[in-house]
Amino acid sequence: MRSLLRGILLLTASISGVHAAANDDAKAMALLANVQVRSQQLALLANDAAGGRVEAFLDLDAARKRIGAALTQLKQGDPGNGFSGLAGRAPLSAELLGVDKAWAPLDSNVTKILQGQRQIIESRTAVDDFDAKAARLNAHTDEIVKTLVDGHGSKLQVKLASYQMLLIERMQRRAHAILDGGEDAANAATGLQRDRTFYGAVIESLLDGNADLDLKAIDDTAARGILQDVNTQWDELAPAIATLLDAAAALQEVRKAADDIRLGSETLLTRSEPLQQHLGK
Repeated sequence: MRSLLRGILLLTASISGVHAAANDDAKAMALLANVQVRSQQLALLANDAAGGRVEAFLDLDAARKRIGAALTQLKQGDPGNGFSGLAGRAPLSAELLGVDKAWAPLDSNVTKILQGQRQIIESRTAVDDFDAKAARLNAHTDEIVKTLVDGHGSKLQVKLASYQMLLIERMQRRAHAILDGGEDAANAATGLQRDRTFYGAVIESLLDGNADLDLKAIDDTAARGILQDVNTQWDELAPAIATLLDAAAALQEVRKAADDIRLGSETLLTRSEPLQQHLGK
């Protein structure tokens, strides 16, 4: 009789242990699925944040925190929900370590983007400001060119004024390249700095003349009035350009972090597959 009772107790304990392990596996599977889904979301959110979408920063931070919390629960368990964790269960613990190692660089790159939030948003605003003013500057410059042609301005005056419109369009492209933060960002910043200097020098030369170029100041009243307005608008645009130039290196780092997150999220997904397969057995 005692042997029978002992056997029943052992069987009951064994069944209870199997149920507990199955319960743990189900909860671990749910947590792992959460990590997998949110890690894929990170790539999209990181790209949006790097592009200056304000809401993306909040969503990116929230996704990062949820992934971190889920991984902590997978390792340490969640006693309140009856989950003991995988830290002491080989080979699951080793497979979880692989997931954790894949998460570390992702977490670091998300931090880089979040830390760059101020510069990213300020740069986005600067580019929007540039876009808004560029069309107006070129429209006014086109008026200057037409006035000079009709009023018999010199060929050099017409040539320089016409070239200003090309410069604005080129600076606009370079401003967007800086904001994008890709491989061309550094060259775009150098080019924008150079174009900014030249554009300002041409305005000054057209207003005051330039003996080195044998260029006389514009004396046509209408053209001169428009040029002075262009000069005022250009001065107003200076802070936006300075913001972009100051942020160029940081924006390139942010873009690299976003690209690394895209690749890293795929690595994490791959590293999580062995654990997923074990839990699904």
